[in-house]
Amino acid sequence: MPAGRFYFMIEVELQIPDCIHRKTIVRIVEQVCMTNGVTCTLKGTLAKYPGSIHWHLKRGKQKGTLEVTWWEREHRLWFKVAENRTSACFREAPRRSFILGPLQRSKI
Repeated sequence: MPAGRFYFMIEVELQIPDCIHRKTIVRIVEQVCMTNGVTCTLKGTLAKYPGSIHWHLKRGKQKGTLEVTWWEREHRLWFKVAENRTSACFREAPRRSFILGPLQRSKI
């Protein structure tokens, strides 16, 4: 990062009803990504959020990484994208919340 330059992280948290099961959330996140041409380049956990599932997502060869984290213990799902590591498709993704619609329609 150049000296004197600051980058911001865009973060959007989704409100997930308590009645939606962890397996449903994981399945929908991955299914929606495949449907939208988004590839998972990393799937793991974050030490800061024990037991979490954390994805790095990319669309083709476009610049940018969308990070999605599901932390079951706190029933939290959020998107993150770094200002300097984004493309137009990921700047819009958190606002469009392309995962929220399928979660709302999921069969519980």
